[in-house]
Amino acid sequence: MSRPIVVYGAGGHGREIAALIRDLRRAGESWELQGFLSDDPTSWGNEVAGAPVLGDGQWAAHRHGLAVALGVGDPAARYRVVANLAEYDLDFPPLVHPTATIMERSSIGRGGIAAAGVVVTVDVEVGEFAVLNVQASLSHDCRAGPYATLGPRAALPGGVIVGTGCDIGAGTSSVPRVVVGDWAIVGAGAVITRDLPADCTAVGVPARVSSRRKAGWHLVAPAR
Repeated sequence: MSRPIVVYGAGGHGREIAALIRDLRRAGESWELQGFLSDDPTSWGNEVAGAPVLGDGQWAAHRHGLAVALGVGDPAARYRVVANLAEYDLDFPPLVHPTATIMERSSIGRGGIAAAGVVVTVDVEVGEFAVLNVQASLSHDCRAGPYATLGPRAALPGGVIVGTGCDIGAGTSSVPRVVVGDWAIVGAGAVITRDLPADCTAVGVPARVSSRRKAGWHLVAPAR
């Protein structure tokens, strides 16, 4: 029996999530992609990656138990989308690509994503709505908080703790047992050699804090 699912977000990351869902179906899972949801009304009724853009969150309001996958790459934007959908009776299943490896005693929370080629070794906890992009890896005893994102080929060795909403750039690496504070941003290719504070941006080799933001910055959408 097929189970319908929609992807919230019709941009590049949303298309990647749609492809992941189709790969899961080809591997024998029951997901059936119905289409996309988008906050951009000019996209409604159009087709993206072979599926229709159905509307925004209101479209899902009365579809109790509908499965939704978040195709929103930015952790702060993802947090706000989930907050806006909280009043609806929706299901946010974790989605793990058939080529991802999740080893024993490790878990991925509600709404979490493990993309193609991800490796999660033992005793790792990945929080709800976290995203592990293509070929990212987390070694033993790591923790990735809710809404955190690891970019493609980001590699974290044992005991690293990534806080809520962190955005770890593509190709980032780290020494073991460091802590990255909540809602920090780490630039692509950085090497984390020491703890990083919350609400900072850190770049370089080794990663150094280049700027800081006020606590709660992720709650406010940037002006267009």
